[in-house]
Amino acid sequence: MDQTVVPALRARPHVFRMSYVWVLPERSWSLRPARWVLSGWQLSGVTSFVSGDATDITGTPSQGARVVLTGDPVLPKGERTFSRNFNTGVVQAPAVGTIGSAARTNIRGPGMNNLDLSLQKNHTQFSGLDIFGEFTGVEKRFGCDYLLATNQEHWPQMNADKRR
Repeated sequence: MDQTVVPALRARPHVFRMSYVWVLPERSWSLRPARWVLSGWQLSGVTSFVSGDATDITGTPSQGARVVLTGDPVLPKGERTFSRNFNTGVVQAPAVGTIGSAARTNIRGPGMNNLDLSLQKNHTQFSGLDIFGEFTGVEKRFGCDYLLATNQEHWPQMNADKRR
């Protein structure tokens, strides 16, 4: 990769976000308690799939901020662990007084998958007719929110320091 043309550190090539509201189909229930309990439900949510930030592999302040790469530092997804996010075997410290050959953005940090859900029950209690002959009522809403429903950790940045 040409060192002079690299993506921005905060560039994320893939971002998918979807928000939705699904009002469950109404059904005419003959029993009033069944109608009250089973009607008026809606499910809404926000789903996000975001690729990770571009990350640079740094050296030491005394030997140069960039490192020398002898191969591809990207590990296949199946080989990545919490403490090993890139192939450290292809990373070498630069010679004293040199800059190093690695570009700023050789690897991507961890992405983010997020699912936020909300389940709500809407109920309208009619109180009578107004002066125009229209039904009036009070709308009541009961809801539960499930934030981070997939329970996945989101690490904002990984340690890409060669010294570790």
